[in-house]
Amino acid sequence: NLPLDVQKGLLRAMQERVVNPVGAPERAVPVDVRFVAASNRSVAARVRDGLFLKDLFYRLTTGGRIELPPLRERREDIPILVEHFAAEASRPGQAAPEIVREAMEVLVAHDWPGNIRELRGIVTRVVGASDVEYLYPHHFADIESASAAGSMRTLSTDPRLPADPPAPRESISLDRVLS
Repeated sequence: NLPLDVQKGLLRAMQERVVNPVGAPERAVPVDVRFVAASNRSVAARVRDGLFLKDLFYRLTTGGRIELPPLRERREDIPILVEHFAAEASRPGQAAPEIVREAMEVLVAHDWPGNIRELRGIVTRVVGASDVEYLYPHHFADIESASAAGSMRTLSTDPRLPADPPAPRESISLDRVLS
């Protein structure tokens, strides 16, 4: 998503393996670097539209190219990511809360337009704001998705929602997901 003039400078640095320090444009400094680039847009389409340099595109993809579909197209990854982010957000020395099946279903049903950043942000906020052993659907009530919202209304307002922790078979653990 870089402007064309910045792309030109990057391409020059990649091809000539030199950069000119700011304030000393006459002094070229040799560099030996590797580049990793990422975009949330189709770079090929940007090349076609004249918004991305074709030579830079080829130079960046010479070493290989990985296309990672959006999270909504890899819903099977969500439980593993949720468990990881919950563990990451837990207080030191404290076990991460378990996410009950219904709560995980809410998370999996959401389309995640903000992808992994959005998922990490919500899980981090919920775990940081909660001092509980189990997370239920009502903990994720602010997720705005038609499918998730329907599930949350049904589950979070249900007076029969268990006050006690669910039996282990009703929760999802990372060990079970990975096995």
